[in-house]
Amino acid sequence: MKSKIKINLLKRLKKLYEKKENEYPGDQTIKNILLNIFQDDELCKNRLSIEIKLHQQKIRNGNNDYFKLL
Repeated sequence: MKSKIKINLLKRLKKLYEKKENEYPGDQTIKNILLNIFQDDELCKNRLSIEIKLHQQKIRNGNNDYFKLL
């Protein structure tokens, strides 16, 4: 699963930077960042959960309240 996410992210980032090729940080830089992100599964799960809750809050009432997440 993680390898598919990495491949997909690399592909989408390359597409995003098509018109700004000189600003693309490079595959190896992106892979190193993703390696750091994916090393701690619990941290990733918690962060995703928080981001989803914040997004839902923003949709409901237009702002984010970090204190309601705890």
